[in-house]
Amino acid sequence: MLCRYRQRRVAIAVYLHEERPATSNRAIFVRHVAPYDEPIPSRSVKLAVLAGYRRCGWTRTRVHMLRHSMASRLPRAGASMKEIADILRHRSLDTSAIYAKVDLSNLAAVALP
Repeated sequence: MLCRYRQRRVAIAVYLHEERPATSNRAIFVRHVAPYDEPIPSRSVKLAVLAGYRRCGWTRTRVHMLRHSMASRLPRAGASMKEIADILRHRSLDTSAIYAKVDLSNLAAVALP
């Protein structure tokens, strides 16, 4: 499973560096056909993720699970709550805190005695 995770990360990095069209749009996945410079519809992303789940043999899951997984891993990688909120496109840090569960071991390391 970890190997597949690394393969996906590499695939996304290759897309961003080599295949993504030049655009001023901040969306990760943008249209390659007219109208250019627009993000692809969220429905397209959802269908692609669900197809990937089926290839993994997962019969029931939610796309939203990916947001929770990513948001809970970002603090361990050193991301700030502001960065997490930006990635999740939240206006409020409180909303992002729901997604980004606190890493208790890291929290204990900075707690006062």
